[in-house]
Amino acid sequence: MKACHCIDGWICDTHPDRPWPHDSCTGPGTLCINPQCVVGRVLRAELADQRQDSDRLRTAQQLGLRDPRN
Repeated sequence: MKACHCIDGWICDTHPDRPWPHDSCTGPGTLCINPQCVVGRVLRAELADQRQDSDRLRTAQQLGLRDPRN
């Protein structure tokens, strides 16, 4: 399989065909959307897990429950 052009899971939002960061471009970065990009898929999965953990913790705190991670 050919390596994705993102290199590390991030692409330039201004120039989606380039990795982020690149050259002297100051455009923002975004997660790679290439479905074949393994690094982008892993990063998206890790971010989703972190959001779920954060949501669970916030809900537990709102209900006055103990930290569900313990």
